[in-house]
Amino acid sequence: MNQVSKEEFKKIFLEYGKASDGWGKDYWEKMYENPKRENMKYLVRLPETEGKNRMMVVDDYSVNEYRLFFVSVDEEENLYR
Repeated sequence: MNQVSKEEFKKIFLEYGKASDGWGKDYWEKMYENPKRENMKYLVRLPETEGKNRMMVVDDYSVNEYRLFFVSVDEEENLYR
């Protein structure tokens, strides 16, 4: 994962996030515009293949990181089994 600025993280979040999937501008404003903690790191791993098209975001307060990455539909389904 690459560390990026909050502005770059937001740009990627809004570019790839779909409101129909629960992501989008409203979610960004509610969750990330005013972070719950200072000094958060913003990490991103862009899609490696066309099949990895499901955006995931992890809020990890134990290490002060927001991580945005992409998985395939099958990988996403396996997360919830």
